[in-house]
Amino acid sequence: MPGDTTPPRAIREFHKQCRGAIEAVIVTRHDAPALTAALMLGDPKADVVVGAIETWLGGAATKKHDHSPLCLGCDTRFHRDSPPPTAFVLAIPFASPSCAMVSGVCGACAEREADLLAMAMRFWRQIWPTMYRTDAGQG
Repeated sequence: MPGDTTPPRAIREFHKQCRGAIEAVIVTRHDAPALTAALMLGDPKADVVVGAIETWLGGAATKKHDHSPLCLGCDTRFHRDSPPPTAFVLAIPFASPSCAMVSGVCGACAEREADLLAMAMRFWRQIWPTMYRTDAGQG
């Protein structure tokens, strides 16, 4: 992901977990009540989403400015002295939702880009050029 310093081993493990399919999850501040309810109900995917975002935020807070993560849509860096992301975009292995690849989205990009999934797809196609979108229930 942009500005990521994730070791290649972790990236390879993520690809292995995906088995050819990922689920895109977009989280904005408006999703907090539903995400909290899902956590309280023991939803394992909510646990993965929240855990991944917490890990991402913790990492961003400890990175030096020039090594901190970039916004998915621009060169804004997230670090302990910057405003937090307005939204998060996660790629979660569809077959085994036990880990996630996380990107933050700054306020300006979230405001400018009405469709955060489209923004994520543009970026992910740089990693997976043959990626295509299949909506739930299609296959």
